[in-house]
Amino acid sequence: MHRITIENFGPITSFDEKIADLTILIGPQASGKSTISKLIFFFRSIPDELIKYLLSNEKMDKSKNNPFFEFNKELRYKFVGYFGTTKHMKPFNIKYEYSTDKSIRLYLENGYVQINFSENLKKEIFDIFQKVINLKKEIQNQEKSFIDSWDVSYWKANQKSLLEKTRSAIYSAFEDSKTAIFIPAGRSLVATLSDQLQDINPRQLDLLTEGFIDRINLLKKNFSQSFEEIIQDRKKFSVEKIDFESINLAINIIQQIMKGKYVFSDNGEKIFFNDKEYTKLKFSSSGQQEVVWILLLIFTVILERLNVFMVIEEPEAHLYPTAQKEMVALFSLLLNSSNNTLVITTHSPYILSAFNIYLYAAQISEKLDKGNHPIVDKKLRVSPSKLRAYMVERTEDTFSYKSIVDEELGLIRPEEIDEASNAINDLLDRLMEVEELED
Repeated sequence: MHRITIENFGPITSFDEKIADLTILIGPQASGKSTISKLIFFFRSIPDELIKYLLSNEKMDKSKNNPFFEFNKELRYKFVGYFGTTKHMKPFNIKYEYSTDKSIRLYLENGYVQINFSENLKKEIFDIFQKVINLKKEIQNQEKSFIDSWDVSYWKANQKSLLEKTRSAIYSAFEDSKTAIFIPAGRSLVATLSDQLQDINPRQLDLLTEGFIDRINLLKKNFSQSFEEIIQDRKKFSVEKIDFESINLAINIIQQIMKGKYVFSDNGEKIFFNDKEYTKLKFSSSGQQEVVWILLLIFTVILERLNVFMVIEEPEAHLYPTAQKEMVALFSLLLNSSNNTLVITTHSPYILSAFNIYLYAAQISEKLDKGNHPIVDKKLRVSPSKLRAYMVERTEDTFSYKSIVDEELGLIRPEEIDEASNAINDLLDRLMEVEELED
């Protein structure tokens, strides 16, 4: 299990925890939830960044003499893109452990972030650098000797082989093969500007939002068809098996949340209420704008049986409590599909309560199945062993966090879920007591 240790970074004075298959961070605004989730994502996305770096001929040519120096420059740029300039920051220390002997450490020196790979990890990556350089040379020599240098299919086969070998080597080094996906808060703004996304200057955006928009732009053309047509195309053109039970369940949940169907066309993105009536996405409800790309990304992951590490900020935004419960059902389905990992930041007690439904259902599975009680589908039941949940708080200059999981029950503690409403009810009770006092 991966582990992150954070000391004196942003609002966080100390955070040291393992990253579970399902990690939930709840707490007030500006308490540090987003900082923790972004740091986790930063480290989890390094394998993907390294693959892109290795496949870039231009970047690799620059780094032949000292590959880590050039790649570390890329990581520093990425870090500043996530968190801003480091020159004003106080000294910090952050360590991420991929396994017992493989880790990456970040620390501040003279106002600049320093990146240190553990020796085992550094050696493996250095060997991969050399192997990729040799593979590229071998491919170039083969292409030079090939009679028809315009044979595109031959070139594509070579490039695919290079990609697969590079991926395999990097995933082996990090002992992790999951694609990292970050879904930021403020998604409704992206939907509102959906017709202008291609015209937005990337430099005006933080790197996480830029990456989210890039992913949307790549995927949205797939949804010029209905879910059923997308599934049929997948069935025709892929040798991978489709988990029809999971994908049909996902579609059912998505339709309950969306209250409409998303369609992409040359005229823009639309939400259809029936076969004829629609509204453009930028004029749809704020709830639909917030969730549409969470839902469609998860649909794609389940359909293509991808292995992902996904961070989702504030999935509850602008959603009615029943829709929040359905969102959690979809997250549970995602967790049980292809061994995925999920980190969620939230302000919502409804999100926590909904997870308790699927955690508890997993614990009484035998009774549910034995008595033929189809209250919660088997694919939505989440094992408590997958869960870690923390309350994160900051008051003035004091940061604190605590686990809110009842280890004995395997559920999120009810008193933590009700903490905010209890405070509100206590204040209301005090007002009522004043009213009852005799004049």
